[in-house]
Amino acid sequence: MFLQSNIQLILLALTHVAYCISPKGQIVEVNGIPFYLPPKVLGTFGFDDNPVVANLTDPLYPITFIDTAGGNSSLHAVVAGYQSFDDVFNIGFLKVIFHNGHSNDAIQDLQTAKSKYGVEAIFPYPVDASNPSLPPGPYFWFPASGIIHAAYRLYSDEQGAFTQGLISSGNGAYDVIPAAVPGAGAMTIGVPSRLYSTKSPAKPLAGVRLGVKDIFDVAGIKSSGGNRAYYQLSPPANETAPAIQKLIDAGAVLIGKMKTSQFANGEWATADWVDYHAPFNPRGDGYQDPGSSSSGPAAGVASYDWLDLTVGTDTGGSIRVPAGVNGVYGIRPSHDTALLKGIIPLSPEMDTVGILTRNRTLWKEASQVLYGGLGANATLPRKLYLVDFPTNRSSQSDNVLLDFTESLADVLHTTAEVFDTEKLWNSTAPKEANGASLVDFVGDIFPLLTANQQLQLVGNKLYARYKEENEGRLPFIDPSPSIRWNWGTEQADASIDEALHNMSIFTSWWHSHGQGGGADSCSGSLFVYPQSTGDTMYRDGPYPIDAPGIPSGFGIDRVPSFVGSPDAALPIGESEYHSRITNRTEVLPVAVDIMGGKGCEGMLFNVIDKLVAAGKLEESLQTGRSLYNLN
Repeated sequence: MFLQSNIQLILLALTHVAYCISPKGQIVEVNGIPFYLPPKVLGTFGFDDNPVVANLTDPLYPITFIDTAGGNSSLHAVVAGYQSFDDVFNIGFLKVIFHNGHSNDAIQDLQTAKSKYGVEAIFPYPVDASNPSLPPGPYFWFPASGIIHAAYRLYSDEQGAFTQGLISSGNGAYDVIPAAVPGAGAMTIGVPSRLYSTKSPAKPLAGVRLGVKDIFDVAGIKSSGGNRAYYQLSPPANETAPAIQKLIDAGAVLIGKMKTSQFANGEWATADWVDYHAPFNPRGDGYQDPGSSSSGPAAGVASYDWLDLTVGTDTGGSIRVPAGVNGVYGIRPSHDTALLKGIIPLSPEMDTVGILTRNRTLWKEASQVLYGGLGANATLPRKLYLVDFPTNRSSQSDNVLLDFTESLADVLHTTAEVFDTEKLWNSTAPKEANGASLVDFVGDIFPLLTANQQLQLVGNKLYARYKEENEGRLPFIDPSPSIRWNWGTEQADASIDEALHNMSIFTSWWHSHGQGGGADSCSGSLFVYPQSTGDTMYRDGPYPIDAPGIPSGFGIDRVPSFVGSPDAALPIGESEYHSRITNRTEVLPVAVDIMGGKGCEGMLFNVIDKLVAAGKLEESLQTGRSLYNLN
């Protein structure tokens, strides 16, 4: 009796168990290329009692909607255009064609193409008010039900630039794409057809494929910040960071989150990247350091022609350095041009949201969307200052750098002058400095603010929650942030106030003696300094430093962090070296940074436009090992 009662209770409980089955789409191949079909139904194309449909015996067909209405192009020209513009479309999607053409010529053209492209069926696009028209391009169609799904081409992230591939789940939220293609330890990334999007004034970034550093919130997705424990404890975000949402609203298509050195601190590949492996820099022999901390966005956009635009952050060089060594365009904007909400902070006083891309026009268009005001303050600088440039032509990179400065001076119709920050400080230092050298006065600002602020805003919360959920254990922290946070705890509380005070004094001094013209004027001067000189930095060592240390000291690259001015990295050429890995001659990027006054993004892009027009900069950089079309 006891046993029977328990069985009855168990059966009763089982009848009340709730369950939910959610379709996650499927993977298919078209001409050997993998594609993902999201579960979302885009529409239905049904044909009652159509004998042609009855002859389609496969359950699923790749199809193409071709817009021929009002066009004069032949089908061959349309197909050639699709192939050149879109990496998702291939000839296999011409198995079934839907069209909206009505002229006899257009219909005849479609019929004569059957044998050429292996077309099995051609249908007029159904006119149905309940089914909005789909954009031209490739899709998947189930003839029995009429259901149509979008086509996402799947790529393997062979360079290790991504942490998660993403796909929209609707209502502004995202899912991790539930698909995988062969790749040893590589993420799978899905990209929609470029034909689905049409650029317009309201959508200037329509169809632009976007990847973001894994410290930005994305609705429905967890963040890692480059730390396994943080990812374990991180809940999915409720909303997308405003800076990223702004780009999405302008038409950009978010396809993934990308690797960062841990909590955006500087780390050397591969020694310091413990929790997650550093991405691979595609330039040179492919085994050079990718920079920190926006190395995932930089390496990814440098590697893949299916990725157009990436977003990272720059506190002390995290956009500029990866842009330089991976050979792409990158900008650290003026402070307060993009909202920092929904971002894992390093130092709110110095954090900025930066953009990386291979294409100069896209770079400018995305900057216009994110920062605005590029038409303002677009006057050219009256002064051109060079900092830390070579004084003779003793190497190939020296020639590239000096040739560029001569071209820049010609474009600006001015003469370049050498600028020595420390020398100027020694002769004009404010009385508040009390005779301190420049390094002594500002050298600890960056490590003090980043270490203390990130420990308070991120580290302490992570430690407390991890201990609570793991029986008092502490989480693992990579060497670089661990050493910096520990150093920060040893500093007196008053040191933070002193650092902020010194930064304010330095900013005022810089606006008076360095970037002439005041805090918001672009008319004074342009500063240029080398960013990457083509030097090797192999990811398997020997390492530049024995262990991570405290990022103290001063260089011209710290000025934008302190005063809030914009700074853009430009690849200007390449330098040859003999690789000990490939045992052959390879090339690495040579890059410079150009820095203007706060709010002067318009001026920087005006200068860049003139350099491109004069043939001194590439409009669009190459992916892979070479930046340019070299023989």
